[in-house]
Order: sequence, then C-alpha cells, then structure tokens
Amino acid sequence: MMRSIMKYLKHVFLPHQGNNYRAKVLHHDSLTYIMGLLLITVLIFRTSATTSFHKVLGASLNIQTQALLLDTNKERAQNGLGALTLNKQLSEAAADKAHDMFAHDYWNHYSPTGTSPWYFFTKHDYHYLYAGENLAKDFSDSSKVVHAWMQSPKHRENILRSEYTEIGFAVEEGILQGKPTVLVVQLLATPDPSYVPIKDTAPQQKSNALNAYSAPSVQKTKLINTAVWGRNAMLFVLAVLISALAIDMYIFEKQKMYRSTGKSVFHIIFLFVVIVGIFVINTGAII
Repeated sequence: MMRSIMKYLKHVFLPHQGNNYRAKVLHHDSLTYIMGLLLITVLIFRTSATTSFHKVLGASLNIQTQALLLDTNKERAQNGLGALTLNKQLSEAAADKAHDMFAHDYWNHYSPTGTSPWYFFTKHDYHYLYAGENLAKDFSDSSKVVHAWMQSPKHRENILRSEYTEIGFAVEEGILQGKPTVLVVQLLATPDPSYVPIKDTAPQQKSNALNAYSAPSVQKTKLINTAVWGRNAMLFVLAVLISALAIDMYIFEKQKMYRSTGKSVFHIIFLFVVIVGIFVINTGAII
C-alpha cells in the first residue's frame, strides 16, 4: 500500500521516464483540471458570501473585541502610555455607527446626511473631553487591524493619544456599497468628569436623529470563514504548483537535461506574482 502511494506521488510530482520527464501535475491536462477546480472553488465561496448561506454561517473571522483591546493596549504600553478601559457605552456607540454605515451605505467618518462621529457618543449618553474614531474594513484578523492603524500616522496618533482613558469596539458584518463587508469601529475617549446624568428626563430631539438601533453584542462566534477559505484554497493550489515546478527545475538542472518547452523558473515567477496579487486584493482598508 505504502509503495503504491509513493509510486503515485513520484508520478505526480517528480519528472521521470514514465511521465515523459514532466511531473504529471504539470501536464497540460492536469493544469486544466486544477485551474477549473480552483475557479469553481472561488465561485462557490464568492457565491456563499452573498447569499443566505453566508448569513447563516457567517464570514468566519478572527476579529474579537478582547484581542483588539489587548493589541491596542500593547501598542500603548510599548510607547509608555497607560492601558485603555473597555467601556460598554462606547462599544454600543461603535455598533450603532457600524449599523448606520450599512444602513446609509457609506465608508466615511461622516454620513451622507452630515451625521458626525461625535453624534454616536452623545446618543449613548457618553459625554467626553476628548474623543476619536478609527475605522477598518475587510480584515480577517484582529492583529492585522491594529497593525494597519499603527502604520497610518493619523490612526497611530489616535491610538497613542495620552489623554484617552476609555475605548469601545464593534465588529459588524453587512453589505456595504454592494459587497459583503466586515466593519471594525474603534472609539476612543476621555469622559467629562463634570457631566452629571439627568434622570427622568425625556431625551432631547436631535436634528440629525437616526433610526433607533438596538446595540447587539460586538463579539460574534463564526463557524466558517468563507472569505479566508476561498483565498487559502487558491494559495494551497498555487503552492503545490510552485513546489512541483521547483522540483522539476532542480532535477533538470542536476541531470543537465534539455527541454524545448517553457522554463520552469518563469512559471514560478508568474505564480509568485499571482500570490502577491491575491494578498493585495484581500488587503483591508482603514480611514
């Protein structure tokens, strides 16, 4: 049994007389099947991201509120600043902001109707001396979100502002500008110690009032990562092809063989460019 498996793997991945000195995985018919399978895989995950299947199983993320908080405080500690405390009102305000972005289909700090980020603070009865907002979308990992913010001077300045003492996060999924999107909202602030809540008083009317939202949990449990699965499937297939090409090139160089067909090194370079393109396309955005 083991001998048969090894013989099959040799036929698939190593050039020898039995496969006309070209690994079976690199034959034209095999490459056609592989590319077809890759295309079908991508289409399946793309489709699942825009149907009810996506809504049931989720977008399989690894973005959690506690991880965002830890990474943010880690950056502050490395710069000699105190840790921020997670505040429930700020997290509810962040979730409200994310819902508003989906509802009004915008990717900006200000809504198309002119609603400012600061509206969501006061809407949830959070009165501040200092306040800031960082936004991110389409990241699949908490550390990548914070890393991207830290690479941007303005976002970095927000995170490292010494006056801030509290923070809130929201991680929400929805359709933004026609695409399935994961939004991360980070609100930073210092509460106003002079503010005294007024009880039993009707809330003031706002000229830019929004539809009321119930603030859900900002932390979700995911079952399947549709976005990452599709990307990883492509990367796995490309890695297999690059490995086969590298082995093929090594054996031909070692045995001083000649082949009139295309050079493996150019194929490897092409596949590396494709991999870089996949990572670039899947890079999230911040504002």
